[in-house]
Amino acid sequence: MTATVSPAAYWSCVAVAAAAACWTRLAVLVELTYFWGLAGSLQAVVTPDLDVGFPHLVFFQYVVGHLGIVTAALFLVTGMRIEPRRGAVGRTLLVTAGYTGLVGLVDALTGANYMFLRDPPANWTLLRVLGPWPWYVVSAAGLAVVLFTLLDALFWRGRHAQVEGPDARSDPEAPPRPAHFERSRRPAWPASRPTRAGRGRPTFRNP
Repeated sequence: MTATVSPAAYWSCVAVAAAAACWTRLAVLVELTYFWGLAGSLQAVVTPDLDVGFPHLVFFQYVVGHLGIVTAALFLVTGMRIEPRRGAVGRTLLVTAGYTGLVGLVDALTGANYMFLRDPPANWTLLRVLGPWPWYVVSAAGLAVVLFTLLDALFWRGRHAQVEGPDARSDPEAPPRPAHFERSRRPAWPASRPTRAGRGRPTFRNP
């Protein structure tokens, strides 16, 4: 029987990452907040694992804390326009795997069940439909890959447009423009400017 059953190790890390991202605006922290917050914290609000309900103080702490992470993720990405960079999914998965391995080591040494790595939660959550232990851990990892990819897909078009640049043509199969067309876009001779020759009337000449 486990001594501690709690996802607090994960959500505490997400809350710290969200607070640091709002303070520093570092891209890697924004990416972690975005993917962890929308893929994890939002699901935790929909299917909470709580032994108490409304209007208990712990219930408010849980809901407000998780919604705060979701709000921070949306604020940073849509409000501050700090969008995930290319390769953000891989980086986030790598950090998630490393942190999960560290928590799993703590669970093995202390007999705890942080992040539900040893036993499923007592209440019904999404983990209940992902299979028995230890298969739900593997299924959750696969689900994380899918959710992170879907969240990142929202920015694929914008990245593609940035790579092409503002002068990119909409039709990639169109023939190349002739050289004389590019030369025709060059500015003509500068406008004539007045000059004064001696003390007579002003004359105009081209440079």
